[in-house]
Amino acid sequence: MSSLFPSETIITWSVFGFGILLVVLMCWRESRPSESMDVSIWPTTPFLLAGAFLTVLAAVHLFTLYGVSPR
Repeated sequence: MSSLFPSETIITWSVFGFGILLVVLMCWRESRPSESMDVSIWPTTPFLLAGAFLTVLAAVHLFTLYGVSPR
């Protein structure tokens, strides 16, 4: 690596943090007790899966940026 935090690393860390935040937020929304029988406009399961996918993808990219072999 030429510098400690190139733009690619900063973007990947941001995506990793966003994925973690999305997973935590959707888990929190699912665990809240419902106050009424109204259906939420935001479906939590697809967003939870998207956050988990982004987190795993960013983690693999960070490992390869820091020199860990994918095998």
